[in-house]
Amino acid sequence: MKASASNTKIYFCHLLNDYSGSPKVLAHVIDICNKNNFELEVFSSQTNGFLNISGIVYNTIPYQWSPIKLLTLLRLIWCQAALFFKLLRKLQSKDIIYINTLLPFGAALAG
Repeated sequence: MKASASNTKIYFCHLLNDYSGSPKVLAHVIDICNKNNFELEVFSSQTNGFLNISGIVYNTIPYQWSPIKLLTLLRLIWCQAALFFKLLRKLQSKDIIYINTLLPFGAALAG
């Protein structure tokens, strides 16, 4: 069963947009969905990486790594709460949340 762009929106959630393998693979998935006319939005932390795809709505979530472990943990918790509430405001029952890696657990909770 194929969903159409007229009734399904896909939210892609990835914690850290950079030039590593995980966002690169996700960018290919987004490209395929985009070619199939789905309405798409990306939620990620940085704006410089593979997930900067023209024509796709990009939502920044406030995550930044730190060499201080406690600060990184606090930032992770803060960005998960922000992601959760941003998605909660946008989601409808027919929408899809695509969570790339285990780190954006706020998206899983919103779903």
